[in-house]
Amino acid sequence: MCTERYIHPFTDFGFKRLFGNEHHKEFMIDFLNSLLEDEEPIKDITYMPTEQLSRITGERNAIFDVYCTTEKGQHFIVEMQNAYQPYFADRSIFYATFPMHEIAQKGDWNFNLPRIYTVSFLNFNMPEFEDLPQAKHVVKLTDTDTKKIFSNKLTLIFLEMKKFTKEIDELENNFEKWLYVIKNMNQLDSFPDRLKSKLLERFFKAAEIFAFNASERRAYEGSLKAMRDYNNTVRAGIDEGYETGYTLGKEEGKEEGRAEGRAEGRAEGRAEGRAELLRQLKEAGMSIEDIAKYSKIPVDAVEEMLKMTLR
Repeated sequence: MCTERYIHPFTDFGFKRLFGNEHHKEFMIDFLNSLLEDEEPIKDITYMPTEQLSRITGERNAIFDVYCTTEKGQHFIVEMQNAYQPYFADRSIFYATFPMHEIAQKGDWNFNLPRIYTVSFLNFNMPEFEDLPQAKHVVKLTDTDTKKIFSNKLTLIFLEMKKFTKEIDELENNFEKWLYVIKNMNQLDSFPDRLKSKLLERFFKAAEIFAFNASERRAYEGSLKAMRDYNNTVRAGIDEGYETGYTLGKEEGKEEGRAEGRAEGRAEGRAEGRAELLRQLKEAGMSIEDIAKYSKIPVDAVEEMLKMTLR
């Protein structure tokens, strides 16, 4: 049971309630305008179905946290990602292709694309930006010699929330206020007067858990548990499987009472422990390919070890 006053924006329920809700779209509009401060302000958005089906049978589907378009025809895919995933940069590029396919027209379409943005809130640091201290990273197609923008039609924006460490007295603009609120809201007991924003005050009001009905509260608590379970599983890592397996194997070896038994028991225990950890990662939603990358184990070996947990 949660005891906080405000929902955690990093949960699936919390993020979609605050930013993917037609009744609260003023929050998304204000955030996007603060994010794209050098561009013409967005006045309105339209929420699109978050599941985009591929045009070709058998291709992967993409499910986004929030997908919206603006009155100027811009497309925004906005995601909250809690745990590190291998190839996350590649995944962002892949997701950006779905709006491209959706707007593709038959016949005499001239391939003129709208501007497409992917915005990723990350509760981890990306290896691609490990040497950069800032939290916000904007990636565009550029000419490698001139450094000029080759095309402004595709923009990938990554927000590494762990790198945003400013306190409330240090906030310099509206964008930093949003990052501060999103990162810290579930730990606060009331709306901070120093934010001095009527819109953010309404944002906090929409996030009050005590105002939820029974169904909404159950949905939120389920989403909170899923987030915590997933994070704990990933943080445990494959090393936990090794350690657990070693302990199991050692005990089994002791019971055998022979050096051979101890060695065999440790090996078997490590294998069982690792297989169990892989099973937990699979149940937490990671693909076999991502598990293989994360654990440095070949895909076919991951599949065999997962079979061990079904025997």
